[in-house]
Amino acid sequence: MTPSARTWSAWSSIDIVVVGARPLLMTDYIACGRVVPERIADIVRGVATACAAVGTPLLGGETAEHPGLMEADEYDLAGAATGSSRPIGCWAPSGCAPATS
Repeated sequence: MTPSARTWSAWSSIDIVVVGARPLLMTDYIACGRVVPERIADIVRGVATACAAVGTPLLGGETAEHPGLMEADEYDLAGAATGSSRPIGCWAPSGCAPATS
């Protein structure tokens, strides 16, 4: 598993958890200079493994080739996590307590 896959899945899950939600699924987006099927498969495998490690399935994603904009061996990984939470009273400023330091 690549470090970027671990980092990406962890950050996405944390974004969901800090608002009191439970991660349900993730999607990914891979932009690259040239699609090399074996490399894309390795990246997706790493992302799926990282997602499984945090208990959130990788549901799907998209790959885009950007020749001329990116170098042939360059790639960028992005994604989104979707979660669910129960309603709580702190979504409006009136429901939040002042911060303490």
